[in-house]
Amino acid sequence: KEQYADCPRSVEYVVSTTRHLAGILNKAGDGEDRYASSRTLPYKLDETVSLSGLKLFDRKARVSSLALLTGNVNDDTASLEKKPFGCLVDKNSDVVDMRKVTAIYYMTPKGWDGVGCGGGVTFQDVDGIEKTIEAKNDRLLLFNSEASVHRLEPWIGKDGIEGISGYIIAHLVRERTSKNT
Repeated sequence: KEQYADCPRSVEYVVSTTRHLAGILNKAGDGEDRYASSRTLPYKLDETVSLSGLKLFDRKARVSSLALLTGNVNDDTASLEKKPFGCLVDKNSDVVDMRKVTAIYYMTPKGWDGVGCGGGVTFQDVDGIEKTIEAKNDRLLLFNSEASVHRLEPWIGKDGIEGISGYIIAHLVRERTSKNT
């Protein structure tokens, strides 16, 4: 209840995503939904649980932080190193990771340019070819948490764009069974 008073839309998004999107994917995987196409899921997603978070970006705070830490007042992004590609779930680990599908919902202000402002996700296929999905307002991105090799791109922003950008991320998890608990 306390969280709802502070951020009702974020809480509604997470609850709706967990409840409805997991159900839609389960039905599509079973072939019950003639409108959704999906590879058959070898498991059911839990329609009551997810791991979620809210990430926010404020360009003014970023520029101030860089100036304080590095003395660079020009906001030079050339020195930013790209993060390595990876999967959320390590299939070779002995730890059971229940995350199966990741949903990212982007919220960006007017004028946000995904190429120049950053914040998207870059995927890499088995041949090493990269494809970037830009952060764009009101965009919902879904991907397989176990098999999608990706990296989150840094949020950079640019002068003249007012407001805070960000995204809500929800990891839909596998339904608990006696075998995977």
